[in-house]
Amino acid sequence: MVTPKGSRSYLIQYQMGGRGNPTRRVTIGKHGSPWTAEKARDEAGDLLEKVRKGIDPADHAKAEKATADANKADAERLAFSKYVDLFETNYLRARALRSTEDIKSTFRRDLTPFFKERAINSLRRAEISNRLDEIGLRSKSAALKAHKWLRKMLSWAVERGDLASSPMESMGPPHRDGRRRRVLSALELKAVWRASDGLGEPFASFVKMLILTGQRLREVAGMAWNEIDLDSGQWVIPGH
Repeated sequence: MVTPKGSRSYLIQYQMGGRGNPTRRVTIGKHGSPWTAEKARDEAGDLLEKVRKGIDPADHAKAEKATADANKADAERLAFSKYVDLFETNYLRARALRSTEDIKSTFRRDLTPFFKERAINSLRRAEISNRLDEIGLRSKSAALKAHKWLRKMLSWAVERGDLASSPMESMGPPHRDGRRRRVLSALELKAVWRASDGLGEPFASFVKMLILTGQRLREVAGMAWNEIDLDSGQWVIPGH
């Protein structure tokens, strides 16, 4: 087909069910790369073969476009960086986890810059393993955190129906989470206690409370007034 302005396109014209039925057209493409007369003729032969088999090329093209559009929308919705934001809002914040900021920094530092806008349904087990190995070269504890929370996010995606299955299913941690064997001696604790005064508040009190109670860093740093009973002299950490 040639338009009055000289634009040339290749198309097929056909009738589903033979004569007496409405005539339909499907455009193959404009003349030029990649459509030459020879390539367009071959494509026309394939499309007319579908007509002979009772498949309407126009409807088939619409279905393919709808599938492509849906896949594109899914890829944008499941983009790694966007999904991390969704996970933070609907999982971490919803559960008011004390470690939320630490978890967010794990994604921000070690995972999001690597996977960027990749859709989570395109992530492969091998590349996740390789990424965890790379993180482990810098810090084994960072690799363990990345493994734990990436695996949790992907499992959460399965629960929501955004993934059919997780590429990290039954994937063990990249390193052993061994117990620390090094403890401070009494003289070292004394030195830390004295040196903490130079940190200023509230950090000096944080360090001293860690020494006195043996509690975790995040528990002490996240202590809230509603956990403190001054009358009884008790600090009660909520079960959640």
